[in-house]
Amino acid sequence: MEKDCPTSLAFQYAPIGILMSEHRVIVDYNDRFQETFGYGDRDLRGQSLELLYPSVQDFDHIGDTLPDKMKTSGRHWDERLMKRPKW
Repeated sequence: MEKDCPTSLAFQYAPIGILMSEHRVIVDYNDRFQETFGYGDRDLRGQSLELLYPSVQDFDHIGDTLPDKMKTSGRHWDERLMKRPKW
């Protein structure tokens, strides 16, 4: 996305936290996500989503069930408790 295009601005300033990933690696996230989880602007980019899961077992379970869901719809979303950094 081009930095100042309307879609980019809508993503960046959305009132809810949004994270984009590819192959279970964090690609980007918006300001609200950053504020909610307490990470800096570039802290999570390139990191595994495992950092945000409450346990390795939860991360592995999603990894085991996700391929079938993706084959059906090509998309995945869920709501879950996620970890914040240890301060």
